[in-house]
Amino acid sequence: MKIKEIIHIGLFVALITIGAFIKVPISIIPITLQSMMVVLSGLILKKYNSVIAVMIYIFIGLIGFPVFANGGGIQYILVPSFGYILGFLLAVLFIAKFKSDNFKINIVISIIALLLIYLSGILYFVILQFVYYKKTFTLAWIFYYLFLVYIPGDIITVVLANIVYKKIKNVI
Repeated sequence: MKIKEIIHIGLFVALITIGAFIKVPISIIPITLQSMMVVLSGLILKKYNSVIAVMIYIFIGLIGFPVFANGGGIQYILVPSFGYILGFLLAVLFIAKFKSDNFKINIVISIIALLLIYLSGILYFVILQFVYYKKTFTLAWIFYYLFLVYIPGDIITVVLANIVYKKIKNVI
């Protein structure tokens, strides 16, 4: 791995962390810019370097550094939003495998990656709530409060990530 790649990985670990702190606290899970930074890392970094960046980000958070939206530490696995963080790995894996030089295709790939984040987050939330907290939720509640509230803003940030990528891809 070249020094330039290591610097890029470190930069995206920092950007994902910064994205966690740019948040709007609505509902149970705050809106952050993490998804945008995760998608951008998948688009910009070489094939699997985005996966390394997300893995480092998760590791740093789990060992206790407060890089997640609501802190850090191993106990964070019991935070309802942790499944979305795990979904970041699925998203960057998907983007790394399927990204293209075509802007429109990348938009579709990025939206699918975003949906993978949601799927992981929602499944984790529901399982954690049921197994650990003994709570259940209706499908309507889950759809509205864990998906519908967030999707418009996240689609905008995904499109923005693709525009940024299109503008800088030849520079990197």
